[in-house]
Amino acid sequence: MYVVDTSAILANFVGEEMVAPVRVYDELLKYKDEIPDYLYTFYEERLRFFEPSEESLGKVIEAAKRTGDYHRLSETDLHLIALAMDFNGVVVTNDLSVQNVCKVLNVRYMSYLSKEISKVFEWEIVCKSCGKVLDKKYDVCPYCGGEVGYRIKRSQKI
Repeated sequence: MYVVDTSAILANFVGEEMVAPVRVYDELLKYKDEIPDYLYTFYEERLRFFEPSEESLGKVIEAAKRTGDYHRLSETDLHLIALAMDFNGVVVTNDLSVQNVCKVLNVRYMSYLSKEISKVFEWEIVCKSCGKVLDKKYDVCPYCGGEVGYRIKRSQKI
């Protein structure tokens, strides 16, 4: 069972059994003109949309916060991983943050257009000007007004 994100569909990924979060359906409506008609028909017939369980979603959010990927992931990404947990499926994505959280949760994943991750990262939010480590993502640093970004706190080779 493949659990696909919007970018996998836009890249014409095809699998025998495919599911996706309901949010992917909403995103696909925006890109309908970019998907060839024959493929869109295939997806309408083969792709099923579901909401993930609250239990799985909670585990994904907790893991994403632990790795520091939470602020880098969309709600669709979080639902994608949780749905893979519910179906014991394989997440199909090129998103490195999604792969990072999948690896931490022992959720199978595959990349379809690029290399898969070779390390698991733990990120922290920092001010690029003063270097302070911040507790959450801000538009600007609350200490100096500088630009806020991410840096690797820790990495582990897979």
